[in-house]
Amino acid sequence: MNDNKLMNRAADNIRILAASMVEKANSGHPGGAMGGADFVNVLFSEFLVYDPENPRWEGRDRFFLDPGHMSPMLYSTLALTGKFTLDELKEFRQWGSPTPGHPEVDIMRGIENTSGPLGQGHTFAVGAAIAAKFLKARFDEENNLATAEMMKAAGINILFSLPGLKVHAKVALVLRRDRQGHKLPSYAYISTGNFNEKTATLYADSGLFTCNPVLVNDLHNLFRTFQGKENPVFHRLLVARFNLIPELNRLIDHEIELAKSGKQGRIILKMNALQDPAMIDRLYEASQAGVRIDLIVRGICCLIPGRKYSRNIRVTRIVDTFLEHARVWYFGNGGKSKLFLGSPDWMRRNLYRRIEAVTPILDPDLKRELSDMLSIQLSDKRKACFVDDHLRNRWKSARPQKEKVRAQYTFYEYLKSGELRVES
Repeated sequence: MNDNKLMNRAADNIRILAASMVEKANSGHPGGAMGGADFVNVLFSEFLVYDPENPRWEGRDRFFLDPGHMSPMLYSTLALTGKFTLDELKEFRQWGSPTPGHPEVDIMRGIENTSGPLGQGHTFAVGAAIAAKFLKARFDEENNLATAEMMKAAGINILFSLPGLKVHAKVALVLRRDRQGHKLPSYAYISTGNFNEKTATLYADSGLFTCNPVLVNDLHNLFRTFQGKENPVFHRLLVARFNLIPELNRLIDHEIELAKSGKQGRIILKMNALQDPAMIDRLYEASQAGVRIDLIVRGICCLIPGRKYSRNIRVTRIVDTFLEHARVWYFGNGGKSKLFLGSPDWMRRNLYRRIEAVTPILDPDLKRELSDMLSIQLSDKRKACFVDDHLRNRWKSARPQKEKVRAQYTFYEYLKSGELRVES
């Protein structure tokens, strides 16, 4: 850890240099650069990962500057690392200068992007982040294979699934036997989220840990499917490419029948994305039949609410501290509700081209807890908005900051107390 006095002196030098550059050029304004001196000093000293001897190192962290009037801050910081001389700082905003008001990309000197109109730096940063994410997903297979080899060496049996078939299910199975080889109660875990220690601190997910023998056996059949077993039978577990779509159609059909007979049809669907045209058409059909439908969709939503054919559909979107990642489905079933959670969004790739797993929630207490979570999220007027018939986000409240229900935090307090204090 750097000495505080040294850190303060470095930040003061950045301020002095930035102000002197603006004064010498008689152009620009130093406020932003002086105000950001402490931040950029700590960022470069304590957090950014880079190799001073190899500025082009692919694994380096990158600092992207957006507004040109903050460039004295960047130049001054890089000058303290030896990338610019004092004479070059004196040429700030002069014709042909190596320190123009809008820095030109120069990786060897630590300038990662050409700054221009306000927002261009943000665009560069977002584009670089997307590219890094894509490259990791596309070319990280080598690391995955190396990890698999380590696990195999430790005695773990690795199943690579079926050729050309992506497994997106988030499941775990523990099969138990005693020392004599007799079967003991086994455990199954079906979740909406990955087994990842990083995303576990950032995402909001739900999972079921159960010893229900039917679900355990269904999940065992799913793992045997990965080994090439043909025609597996699933009694309660819903698995994409096997029994998921037929069961979803049956559930929607039942709500339509209830509505047409004068009873209440009710559907609440929480997911990350809604894109599959076939399932969207089924929801339109249910809406036209009188089924009341609430959708909680964080990301892409191709369903259009508020039209004649979707007048009974509301779409809510929640963006808050944690990434909403759970997929939870509620069907009213004439007062005997059915709830499910699992891995798929209602996208074509999830429903038709991947292995996904969805479990029913059978325990009454757990069903009530998930129902309460959905009620809290639908009651959120602090961080939630409606999606209108032009697919634009519209705040639920004219003064969202004054609203009491903030779903993620309200649900956290609910889990601690077990009491629901809002109405759906």
